[in-house]
Amino acid sequence: ALALDQPSRSRALLQVGNIFKLQAMSRWWTHVGSKLPDGPGRRYETRMQVEYTIAVTQLHEALMAPHRPMARFSGRTAAPKVEVHSICTYKPDPTSNTGFDCPLPQMSVPNHRAYSSKFGYHYVLHTELPLPDREAHYSKMLVIHEALRSSRAPDWVFFIDCDAFFTNMEISIPDVLETYGAAGLSGPHFLVAEDPGGINTGTLLVRRSEWSIAFLERVAASQFGIAWDQSMFFWELLRPTLLTTGAVPESELAVVLGGHERRADFRLPPEVAFVHQAHLNGFVPPASRDWSAYEWQPGDFVRHFAGCPWQEKHCLGLMQETVASMGQGAAS
Repeated sequence: ALALDQPSRSRALLQVGNIFKLQAMSRWWTHVGSKLPDGPGRRYETRMQVEYTIAVTQLHEALMAPHRPMARFSGRTAAPKVEVHSICTYKPDPTSNTGFDCPLPQMSVPNHRAYSSKFGYHYVLHTELPLPDREAHYSKMLVIHEALRSSRAPDWVFFIDCDAFFTNMEISIPDVLETYGAAGLSGPHFLVAEDPGGINTGTLLVRRSEWSIAFLERVAASQFGIAWDQSMFFWELLRPTLLTTGAVPESELAVVLGGHERRADFRLPPEVAFVHQAHLNGFVPPASRDWSAYEWQPGDFVRHFAGCPWQEKHCLGLMQETVASMGQGAAS
């Protein structure tokens, strides 16, 4: 794809490939690496890991959504009706380094309620799962789908994971929509933050529309759960056009470059907008550094503890710090 001057297609293909690479690494460690004595045989193929990381990071830096100032909702149209949804249900973890029971519902739920209350958004906390036999994130698309099909459906659903916190109470959901051209009746239907590995579905914005309903149904039916719900969402975003140019208008299918015909590069469906992490989903260390992703800064909209679980003392300490700085919930 790079040889054909298609950097966007190259990045997406690498990101999908990276999902399979991570699965292979996990299986290798579970079935082989963890059972070997220390030594050369225990080392994973580091060269492939480094090459993937460098390539994906460089393409991401060149192509990612720019970190521009957050716009303010213009008011040219009526403010959209917004619902905020979250799933907060955790089983006791006897292996935890911070205690048997998860403290997150006592920490993040008051934060979510306070933010929603300030802007008059209806807040819906889900403590029972549509898919009780699977991990909570596999129910995410189903609760959004149900909300958008309700007789009292909002214009937009904002979904936020239980390990994510609103950290700027001056930013409204319509501000985010305005920034990415979705505040009116036209524009994107699905907004998600991108990172070097693809997307992170810890926060999502979904418009009420036939497209969104159909998209969520495809995600729910997806078998591409290698990286949990994220790979399911990601593949359904890419699948229509990543491996074919058939969806590109004939007039744009090819251009002449230096006497050679060049196929048009991959692009997302017009209903989808990738959002800079500062505007939707800033990470914390170590994940931000291990994944070469954007690290949350004061003033950003949401601080998400992806890859930094409550069972680790460092991560729980950062969560408590976040709660204390916002003056909400239980900090201990």
